[in-house]
Amino acid sequence: MGLTDGLILRTKGYSVDWMRFADLGLQFYGTSIVAHEDMVRQKPDLVRRFVRASLRGWQYMIDHPGEVTEIFLRANPNIDPAYSRAKVPAVVSLAQSETTKRLGLGASTREEWEAMQKLLVEVKILEAPIELAKLYTNDFLK
Repeated sequence: MGLTDGLILRTKGYSVDWMRFADLGLQFYGTSIVAHEDMVRQKPDLVRRFVRASLRGWQYMIDHPGEVTEIFLRANPNIDPAYSRAKVPAVVSLAQSETTKRLGLGASTREEWEAMQKLLVEVKILEAPIELAKLYTNDFLK
């Protein structure tokens, strides 16, 4: 069951909990910014500004979850308010880790990428390892 399904059930009164990969020592990166290597090479300033703007939005959501939820609900009046009020804190918790506490919001480590990739190869989601330098960088966080 995914986060969304569990939150829907929880808002309907069911007792639901999650076992997070991070609790088992595995960091999986799901919320990411993806850019084509040509864009990164040709327009690094644009990529940097986009990443910084995205991180400012995430930080604002972390600092003001109630306000963000109310803004969202005003813009999306057909969404279940109980679900939305439950989702923002849950999503915020997924964006924060020991690594982001140590290195800053959005940061990831080579060790975590290696562990994630190793598991994805072992369970045959990836056929073979990919050069990690092609997959991620923290350079645009600065």
